[in-house]
Amino acid sequence: MKTIKHYEIIDHGIDGSQYFQGCGTSCTLFDDVVTGIGNNPAEAIDDAIEQLYQQDYNCEQNSKLMKDQTDLQKYQTRDLVFEFVKEYNPDVEDYDDIDDGDDLDLYYYLSIRVTNKDLK
Repeated sequence: MKTIKHYEIIDHGIDGSQYFQGCGTSCTLFDDVVTGIGNNPAEAIDDAIEQLYQQDYNCEQNSKLMKDQTDLQKYQTRDLVFEFVKEYNPDVEDYDDIDDGDDLDLYYYLSIRVTNKDLK
């Protein structure tokens, strides 16, 4: 398994899938990046960490990353995407109401950049 010596969590917030610009490693000291999506930060970081595992990174050896995951899950587990839509459309009662052909694909985005090198 690949080790993670340093990482950075980037909280992109809510964006539409057709507008999200992505996240990369250009002009950084990091080697790899994953982006998780969900309806809140907890789902997004779970998705990102799952992608790191799939790329053979040892996330458990980095206890701070696991602690940050737990902190983010405690920080926000509400459905922020639905709350965001409801704030601007008070008549919306559930997801069926927002799927009216507008192709409203909103998600919560969170990226993790990682490296196994020492950063100086």
